[in-house]
Amino acid sequence: MKPESQARKRVIPLVFAAWFIAAGCAPTVATLDEDEEKAAESKSSQVAESGNEPERPAQSAREKLNIPAGLAPGEFDETQNQEIEATLAGMDSLERTQVILRFVSIDLVLYFAIYNHYPTAAEGLDVLLQPPVPPSGKAQKPLARELLLTDGWGNRVDYKPLTTDEGTPFYAVRSFGVDGIESGDDLFPEPDVEQTCLEATRRILAGELDDIR
Repeated sequence: MKPESQARKRVIPLVFAAWFIAAGCAPTVATLDEDEEKAAESKSSQVAESGNEPERPAQSAREKLNIPAGLAPGEFDETQNQEIEATLAGMDSLERTQVILRFVSIDLVLYFAIYNHYPTAAEGLDVLLQPPVPPSGKAQKPLARELLLTDGWGNRVDYKPLTTDEGTPFYAVRSFGVDGIESGDDLFPEPDVEQTCLEATRRILAGELDDIR
């Protein structure tokens, strides 16, 4: 696989920071992981004093969902927002499209975590821009911006809900490429992205995300 460029490495964490912050869930996730880390450090100190063998630390919420540490939420301000736009603008169309497909894929998993279902075909990706009130009853901020739903050729990413052979609700996203129509040059998320998102969906269904909702 072609190595990621420095620009792409820089923009991806910022894009996912935008994702977490826009979702209004960054404090919850960050606080949970920080508390777990502090508890683990305290336990390690106690173990060291007692001389007993250390136990394997419990997985954090992020680890449960197999979200890489590099995508952790963090402070996200207007300067970083401008940097995302500038960095995306500096990418070639193909590279930018792969970053966007990655963002859309994981953003849809966030939607699934909040609403217990993926957007319908009729709702499409528009629902990420104006999400309905979730089951919690708390108003939900937009989960995306139009910039992050548009491929490198200025076209909206294509989205379709589906069900896997095993019966798991999922989705298919793609870019229609340079010609803007369904054809042999269509682009899809990288396999590791699809696999990570499918595994996250399974874990959400199993209730493993309930502690950070």
